Amino acid sequence: MQDLVNTKWSIAATPREDSWLKGGMQQQEFTLLSDGSVVWGGSAGGFGTGGRWALKDGIIEVIRSTPLGLLTGRDYYMAGAALKVNDKLQFTLEGIIRSYNAIFPVMVIADFKATRLPGRFVRNEEEEPTDKSE
Repeated sequence: MQDLVNTKWSIAATPREDSWLKGGMQQQEFTLLSDGSVVWGGSAGGFGTGGRWALKDGIIEVIRSTPLGLLTGRDYYMAGAALKVNDKLQFTLEGIIRSYNAIFPVMVIADFKATRLPGRFVRNEEEEPTDKSE
């Protein structure tokens, strides 16, 4: 679990041939925060994109959601929790992306390979200014 908390991952998502996701390999990112939330980047990011992540029964599940729910859908990035190490000594994961929305039924739309980026990441929440004039 410690190898996942507050980590950022670079994702190469390759759509499956029968998928509605088109355009070839996409560069994406997700950051898995300690509170269970996810920050998305690359082609998976965008305004209002959120989600959550969990490690359950040996499976890492990262859920990408949007404010419009079923209309725009939800994506599930799923991978076995056994991390591998690449030739640069970075942790890697391989898994699938399941998706559903109002038009398409639940289906596996892509395969992904994730590489952990160096460092630990936290959400930068600015504190409210205090009035020191009193």
